[in-house]
Amino acid sequence: MEGWNDCPPVMLQKNISSTSMLVNTSPTLVPETKLYANDIAANVDIAMVVEELTSFPTSIPEKMLGQIKVKLTKASESMSSGSKQFVTEVLEQIKTGADSAILKSSIVEYMMVNDGVSSWCAPLKKLVDSIDT
Repeated sequence: MEGWNDCPPVMLQKNISSTSMLVNTSPTLVPETKLYANDIAANVDIAMVVEELTSFPTSIPEKMLGQIKVKLTKASESMSSGSKQFVTEVLEQIKTGADSAILKSSIVEYMMVNDGVSSWCAPLKKLVDSIDT
């Protein structure tokens, strides 16, 4: 069938199974601070973090705030330790009075980089946007 696959064969392909592709590297150790941070994230009670996040004064109606709280709490059951750490960091930034526009952009960036987080990141972004600082 002419025209079906007109692409020329790739010249200069390397054999992937060859040992020349292996890179000689020494094993690296994970710094203790990263290990400690992961332990903290694993032990974080996201339900308490969500409770604290929803306790700030907001411009969201009470009914919608309840829905956001339910979404965040349900999602916390399946959150990775990195996501738990991210939510905790958002809470800490709110406590320190960080700019909500910067927080919103970091939440959007987190949504774009990580798979499966939009179910709870979108409500989190809405909550952060509505907090009266």
